[in-house]
Formats: sequence, C-alpha cells, structure tokens
Amino acid sequence: MALSRIDPWSGVLWRRSAYERAGDAVGAPAFRVGRFADDRWGHEGAWTEEALPDTGAVVAGRYRGGPHRHPLVTLAAVSTGELFIGQLGWSGGYRWAFETAGPRTESARAGAGARRIRFRVGPDAPAPQRVLSPGEAVDTPKVHLGMVLADLDRAVDEMHRHVRRVRGARPAGRTGLVESGIGPEQEMTARAVLHEIDAAADLGAEVFFLDAGWYTGRSADWHRTAGDWQVAARYPGGLAPFRERCHRLGLRFGLWMEPERVGPDSRSAAEHPERLARRPDGRPLRGLLDLSDDEVAAAVESSIADLVQRHGLDFFRLDHNVGALGAGYVHRSGGLPESHWWRYYDNLYALFGRLRRRFPDVVLETCASGGARSDLGMLEAFDHTWVTDWQLAPRSFHITNGMTLALPPELVDRHVGAGMNDHLRGDVDWGGRLALFGRPTVGWLHEVGAPPSAVQRERVRHAVRLYKERVRPWQDDAVLHHHTPLLDQDAGWGVLERSSRDRTRAVIGLFRLDAAGPDRWVVHPRGLSPAPRYRVTADNRDETWEVAGAELLRDGVTVRLATALTSEVLLVEPAA
Repeated sequence: MALSRIDPWSGVLWRRSAYERAGDAVGAPAFRVGRFADDRWGHEGAWTEEALPDTGAVVAGRYRGGPHRHPLVTLAAVSTGELFIGQLGWSGGYRWAFETAGPRTESARAGAGARRIRFRVGPDAPAPQRVLSPGEAVDTPKVHLGMVLADLDRAVDEMHRHVRRVRGARPAGRTGLVESGIGPEQEMTARAVLHEIDAAADLGAEVFFLDAGWYTGRSADWHRTAGDWQVAARYPGGLAPFRERCHRLGLRFGLWMEPERVGPDSRSAAEHPERLARRPDGRPLRGLLDLSDDEVAAAVESSIADLVQRHGLDFFRLDHNVGALGAGYVHRSGGLPESHWWRYYDNLYALFGRLRRRFPDVVLETCASGGARSDLGMLEAFDHTWVTDWQLAPRSFHITNGMTLALPPELVDRHVGAGMNDHLRGDVDWGGRLALFGRPTVGWLHEVGAPPSAVQRERVRHAVRLYKERVRPWQDDAVLHHHTPLLDQDAGWGVLERSSRDRTRAVIGLFRLDAAGPDRWVVHPRGLSPAPRYRVTADNRDETWEVAGAELLRDGVTVRLATALTSEVLLVEPAA
C-alpha cells in the first residue's frame, strides 16, 4: 500500500457556537498565525505573527523551502483568548495547513467571519511517502499540540513543561555542562589542541571536543574528506594524549562526526559507492548516505559505536551538512518508488535510540548546518542541540529569542568567544549574557603563542560562573519569559527573563540592538512574587540593592545602555 499523504493530527481546531451564530456572544474573532519567517541558514528563530487570511495558510519547511525553519506554529483567537501552540517532532519535510470556513466578504477583517478553523499537520514529501509491505507497521511522527487561555509566555511555558515531561529526566551530570572545543576556524595542530584544552579548563568548561578536521591533514579539508574516521597523521600519538589531558583537568573528552555524509575526496566514497543516495539520473546526492537502506543504516551505527569505543568518548557531537535536499531521492520498496524521508528518519531515530541505551553516560549533542534539525523528533535521543551557526550580534539575540519559543532553554546551545566570529560584534559581555538563556559553549580567545586579554578572559569566566551558580541549579524547571517576542530586525531592545518555578529567583537580560530610539528600558519582572523582599544586582556596575517584591513588580528597574550592541543582566534572588 502506497501512502501519498498522512496527517497524524487533523480536524476542527476552533468553531463558533450556536449562541454566537445567534448573536448572543462577541462573535467570531480574528485569528493570528505565529511561525518562523525565514528558512535560511543563519536566520533561525526569526519569529513573526500575522493575520490568518480568509483563504487559510500553510507553514512548511525542509521539502518546500529551506531546512532552517523549525516546525513550531501558534494560532491565536484574538478576541476570545484561545492560543493554540504545536510542534511536529519530525526532521524531514513537514507541513502545517489551516483552512477557514465562513463568509468571505471584502468588508470582513481577515479571518473575522470564520465559522470554524480546520487544521492538518504531518510529514511532507513527494508521493508516495511510504510504501507498506503486507503485514508491515509504521509509526507516524509525533504531534505536540495544546491550547491555553493565556498569552504567548504561558503557552510557551506549557510547551516547555510538556517537552520536559515527554523527554524524561536525564541522568545527573549529563546535562547543562559548559562545553568548549577546537574547530577548523584555526589549524588544528597537536600544539593548538593542547593549548585550547588548557584554555577551556581555565575558562571553566567541563567538556572539550575536537570539531570537524581531526581526521584530516589540513583543517580546511574537513568537508571534502568526511567519512574517513581515522585519526590524522599530524597526531602521531593519536587522540589519547588529548583525552588524558582533558581528564587530568576535569574535562570530558569528545569528538565531532558527520556519519550520514561522505566527502568527495574520502576513501569511504570510493570504496562504498553503493551506500550513496542518488538522484533519479544516478548522480550522488551531495555525498549523502542512503540511510533508508537498512544495511547502510547498520553500517553507520557501527561506525559511530566504533568511534565512541575506540577513543573512549565522554561526548559525541553529530553534524549534518547536506543543506536543503528538496525532493531528496527515491528509495525502492516492494518494487515501487518511495520518497526517502520517512524510512531514512525512522532508521536514524532508531539507531540513535540504540546508541543512547548502549552508551548511557555519553553526552549526545546534535547540530545540522547550524539549526537545520532542532526538532523534537531529533532531540528524543540527544541531550541538547545547536540551534545556529550565526553568533554575531544583534542577530544572535533574535535567534536565541526565537528558538527558545520552541525549545526549553537548557536544550539550546549558545556560543561565547571567538570560534564562530561572535567576538567581531558587540562588547565582550554580549555573548556571555546571551548564553545565560541557553547552555554555553566557550570558544578560543587567543591563538597559540599569543597572550590572552586579561579583561576578556575574566568577563568570559564571569559569565560561566553566573551560569553555573545563578542559572544551572534550577534550570531544568525554569520559566522563560519573552518580553520582546516580536522584533524588527536589528532594531530596538531585546529582553529575556529566566525565572525559577517557585518565583524566588530570576535572571533578566537586556540587549540594545541598535542606536536608534531611547537609551533606557524599564523592565518589569514577570517571574517573581510580590510578597518577598529581593536582592537585585546590576551586573555592569556590580551594584546591589534590596526591594520589596510588590514594588519591584510595580515600578520595575530602569536600565540605561548608552550604545548599540551592549547589554545588562539583572540577577534577582531572595534577600537574606
């Protein structure tokens, strides 16, 4: 049986009652759809909301468009207060569709005359998406959907709580770790690796990994030789000296790997051409391995397990750099053509589920050309995810602001340092403070032979201490408040607040995105209680004062930032 389209959840999402049709109530509301506006690399998290047209709306990604639009949507009934929020836990092509049923007149506001709103959500790919053999069973992707009578903050918090429940508790000591590493932004010599291990430990990191390039003769070749997972000859002692140095300094040791792809210059591509996914004309599809084939999936799983065991890894970083696949490729099942997406991700999820059980103490991180696979399907087996490769201010705030609408902040990786160019824009505190609303990775700050900047070094260490002492102890049940969910690109101020569930503590970050507009912002905390007294610390000047909760919530705190791309963080805790 060939399945051309399947929607795991569909139906009527909202409808007018008989009383409203009789004119006894406020009437049908206008609707607004929230979604990520951009599907391009480096533009993850660009959240937007717009009126639902009378003709309905479709939100799609990965197959219809680029891969960097996370499959989260909201639908708000403006005048009656219902707010629906949903995600599809799926790493392939996806499609949300909303249809209106009601009068369509030129005088009606968009969506205002709707009698009901229908929706459907599911995987999206060329037909047939799946061909079932006699007796074969298949699971559809999971839909995570709920409704609140509240604002976006409450809806996001309920989604975060739901995600934490369905993921289950992770073992203590495997989550929330501060990471560091060395990647192909510099030449990854043995001397440079040891230098970066020492620098990572000095900054307060707890994990160190070798990123793309540890298997090559030159760091610049990392993309072309992926698939040859043997230690490069430039490390004559292998990786053991690096692992031992890490463990001696109290760091976990790990490696990057891109097991689903082989580079054009790799031995793997030449030795196993039969494993490559191919276009209909027979050409290889960007070096992608055909994981829709069970034997290829088994070989990939074996290569990952071998890497973990051979090098005694405490940490494993998965990457995926094939970009937008569009229609992808055709797999043949039972003599019929079948889109690769469904079988591919069934196999990928299953093999990482087995690896998770086999190596329960290994920290698993996933990334994909930045944030191209940050969905809940991919995150079932992983501890956290890289949401972007773009680290420069001010867009780095937009990305964190948007991606934490979809994911609890402890799952969202943010970078501090020079490894991904975030040192080029904004003051030294920008990245460190932004990481307080995710999980920090600290990058290299000075090259081999160059002395570190004492000021820069101390500010990064300070940010790491704030995360460890003021955020991490209560982060697994934290509430995230988006004071500025909708932003004009690179304009105004951005404000995020991370508070404890018991309303006793909060960390509030304020980021000035440009030089236009006022240089002051009055922030009113949302996650605190009016009853206690609080001690508030403004980090820029290290000034602390006490204030009653009711006064703090009523009057707020005025923060002045004189120039663009600067920031402040307010630390709130119970008064002694």
